[in-house]
Amino acid sequence: MRMSGRIALRRCASLHLLLALLSCAFTEPVLAQDAAAACAPTIGRLVSVQGNVDVQRAGSQDWIRIKRLDTSVCTGDRVRTAPLSRAALFVQPETIVRVDQNTTVALSQTTAEVVVEFFQDDVIRAARDSQSCGAGYFITRFPKKLRVTTPHMNAAVEGTEFEVDVRCASTELAVIEGAVRSQNLATSEEFLVNGGQMVAAGPSSGVAVTTLVKPTDAVQWVLYYPPLAETKDEFELPTAEQCRNLASPADGGCLTQRAETLLGLGRSDEALQDVDEALKRDPRNGEANALRAVVQIARNDNAAALQAANAATSSAPDSYRSWLALSYAQQAG
Repeated sequence: MRMSGRIALRRCASLHLLLALLSCAFTEPVLAQDAAAACAPTIGRLVSVQGNVDVQRAGSQDWIRIKRLDTSVCTGDRVRTAPLSRAALFVQPETIVRVDQNTTVALSQTTAEVVVEFFQDDVIRAARDSQSCGAGYFITRFPKKLRVTTPHMNAAVEGTEFEVDVRCASTELAVIEGAVRSQNLATSEEFLVNGGQMVAAGPSSGVAVTTLVKPTDAVQWVLYYPPLAETKDEFELPTAEQCRNLASPADGGCLTQRAETLLGLGRSDEALQDVDEALKRDPRNGEANALRAVVQIARNDNAAALQAANAATSSAPDSYRSWLALSYAQQAG
């Protein structure tokens, strides 16, 4: 029986939590000489880091690059993700916070709740996307123990899964499951947003609540895309235009490498653009079809995933990536 979008996302969220806990269990002990490694008392811990992620300790102006997992985060600390980077924090008690690229957040704690505050960081914003000022995805089952604040909207958790997308001119709140009590800072209006709904608020606009037709569309960057090869922690990603100039008309190698890196960071829409370009050059590009299968698996479209994986093995039978993608597609079915 085919899963609904909500059940699929819940399974995906559980997978994220499992991967986060496993990453902690198999991480080397934190070394005392690591400048970013420890603080006290701890509110949360960084359990997943992809790309370039920095921490700024409370009272300091210096940003320190995170080099190892299980780095502690304390009251007043800020965490910043660079372009094409993302991170996951385990926040007490038992809350998972996924942080998207171009995002700066700070954690603080009172006797009643943990507060996650979003900041509009000009340096990070200017580096890649002039419209996005950050995003976070939250999984918590402790009502009124977590509050999220942004320049346009505040959100008090009722026990739920939801995403906050901080646009530079507005903030969007998408509730996947449960309910979030939100306040528009421009008007002080309060409202309850239920699962399957989204609301947007800006500095001078009113509140508009809409229905999420496909809740998973709001959180594509959170999804886990099974890897077909290892990716480097730090890298220089060529632009799509650079790949087009480097490759011959029939060669999509640069484009597929770029797409695979983007998928590892949850950027499926950008990756699919590169995959489409590679297949336009060569419809029998096995690696491009394999990557398309991976995207469809994460999006719970098993039939399309199997079709793309079969095309990959047919056109590139000697590529282990083709057969790995087919294996993923068959398991998903």
